[in-house]
Amino acid sequence: MLNAFWNWLKRLWQRLTGRRTPPPPASVPPTPAASQPLSATDYEFLFTQLLEGVSHGWTAPRIEKFFDQVSDRTTLTDWVNWLLGFGQSAIASPHANLELARRLELLTRQTQNIPNISEIGAVSYAISTQLMLRQSGGVVWEYDGPDQ
Repeated sequence: MLNAFWNWLKRLWQRLTGRRTPPPPASVPPTPAASQPLSATDYEFLFTQLLEGVSHGWTAPRIEKFFDQVSDRTTLTDWVNWLLGFGQSAIASPHANLELARRLELLTRQTQNIPNISEIGAVSYAISTQLMLRQSGGVVWEYDGPDQ
């Protein structure tokens, strides 16, 4: 209480005499640390976001922007390597994941005309195909009836 009164008294004196203490120096915002490379968890989180966006209608320019936004933390080669491992675990999973296969196929369609990330689309297509074949037991259905 006494401290608050003392500060009020100092401010009053400064106003009356016209003297002000210099304002404290503006705090310098901390510089961002160097970007850390992505962990496997980061890749999975970002890839899940990507697939969610694709399922909600992201087009090629938006997908390209997505990859540009994380380009300071990873490379195309790192993405492909992670995606290959992700695909192996998805294919090895005992659960059929048709929704994942569908979203990977949508990603494939949207990335096929983007040269710098088309390889991600190609790997996505391979994973999607494997998931679909596993679901059907490797059987491909064909129509044997007469052509019209």
